[in-house]
Amino acid sequence: ITSTAGEIKDGADKLTEITGGGIRVGDISGGNYLYAKSTGLTIHDDSNILVDLSADTLTFYDSGGADRVVVDTSGVIVGDESAGDYVQITDSEIDFYQNANKLMSLTGDALEIYSSGAKQRASYGTTLWVGASSSDERLQYDVNGLTVFDKDNDSIFNVAPSTATVKI
Repeated sequence: ITSTAGEIKDGADKLTEITGGGIRVGDISGGNYLYAKSTGLTIHDDSNILVDLSADTLTFYDSGGADRVVVDTSGVIVGDESAGDYVQITDSEIDFYQNANKLMSLTGDALEIYSSGAKQRASYGTTLWVGASSSDERLQYDVNGLTVFDKDNDSIFNVAPSTATVKI
C-alpha cells in the first residue's frame, strides 16, 4: 500500500489493485479481471475487453475486440458494426446491413429492400413496388391495382382491381 495505490496478491499473482483511476478485481496478472472506474465498468479476458458499461452504453465484444452487441439509448446493434455487418434495432425500425450497406429495413409500415449500393429496390407495405425506385421504372400494386411505370414515372400498363379494367 502506498499513498496513491494498493494491491492484494496471492504470491506473485495480483488479485486486487486500487488506484486513483479505479479498482481492478480478479486475476489481474493473467489479464482476467473486472475494472470499475468513475466512467464505467469493464470485464477483461486475456487482457481483451469483453464487456464495457460506460455512460448510457453497454457493449459486448468478441475475443478479437469486435463489437458484437451494443445497447444504448438509440437502440440495439447486433453483429460487427465496425465491419459493417450488423442488425440495428430502434424504436421505429429494424435495419439489416452488410458491408456497411443497408440491405433491408422493417418499419411499422413496410418491408423495404435495398441493393448493395444502398438504393431502395422494393417496398412491401400498403403499396407494393419492385423496380429501379419508387418514382421511375417499377411494378406497383396498390388500391389502384397492378401498374407498370416507365422511366419517366408514366403508367404504361394498369389492371384495376374493382373494375377488371386493363389500361395499356
